[in-house]
Amino acid sequence: MLQTLRLPVFICSRNYHRSEYTVPIPDYSLTDYLFRNISKFGKGIALVDYLTNRSITFDQLYEEVDNVANNLYALGLRTDDCVCLYGTNVPEFAHVICSVTLNGASLTIANSQLTAGELVLFY
Repeated sequence: MLQTLRLPVFICSRNYHRSEYTVPIPDYSLTDYLFRNISKFGKGIALVDYLTNRSITFDQLYEEVDNVANNLYALGLRTDDCVCLYGTNVPEFAHVICSVTLNGASLTIANSQLTAGELVLFY
């Protein structure tokens, strides 16, 4: 017999939402986790764009994420804000994800096939 898995639904807003599920969460961000061993892997390839064969090292990614995070902060992004990422699947997704979480904000990702009207309804 198959069991139905009930997943929590999160609504993006400026308010904090607590899941009914208890899950151990490490006390560091995704960005901290990704860059924790940068001194060891800095020159290594972090991301590759399959279509263009363009690659980004961990050192480059770290520098670019820091730059984007600082610019988002300058634009007013703060802890507990929520950012909606709407775009195609490109290596720069990592820049946005890491930069948003580095500022303490949350991120929701919208399907790039949604229309403007659908985006307004859902987000």
